[in-house]
Amino acid sequence: MRSFLIAVMLLISTGLPLAEERPLGMTEQGLYNYLMGKKAPATSGEPGLTHEKVVETESAEGETYKTTYLKLSYQGKPVGRARLDDTGAIDELIIESPLVRHEAGYGVGTEWQEAARSFPGGELFYTYVSDSLFAQSEYLEGLQLHLNKADYQGKKPLDGEFQKIPESELKPTARITKIRLYR
Repeated sequence: MRSFLIAVMLLISTGLPLAEERPLGMTEQGLYNYLMGKKAPATSGEPGLTHEKVVETESAEGETYKTTYLKLSYQGKPVGRARLDDTGAIDELIIESPLVRHEAGYGVGTEWQEAARSFPGGELFYTYVSDSLFAQSEYLEGLQLHLNKADYQGKKPLDGEFQKIPESELKPTARITKIRLYR
């Protein structure tokens, strides 16, 4: 018992995460068995990662339609959602929790300046369509890192359909608020 306590104290003092704090890993293809373009899995393939199927009614441009999502949780804490297309395949994955990290090391809460070092060719954009400020790269198709638009400090109003934002007009402390995979 004493050696166990010493091992735990060493983990805490060295700053290494305990098992329950270990972040989930993701890639451009998805999160464990939740893969872009593939049918939604029955199980995640990762202990503690679960989903709940939810159907929501949404309206856009005067039309009403139903969208099916999988609400994703890790050890009982929400981490994001996967949207399913009409065939049951995943066509969008949104991560909104620091419990998930991209294999390159960034995740929700990472400062943009740090994430940019492992996000090749990343450029910043704003779109009024979703009222979003995000980074994307021609080298990482289907991957966006979303930022808080309050971190924009430029003089030009944010009002474009696909408005490029110079990095110098972003607060140096801007952090990722969500990661979006889409196809």
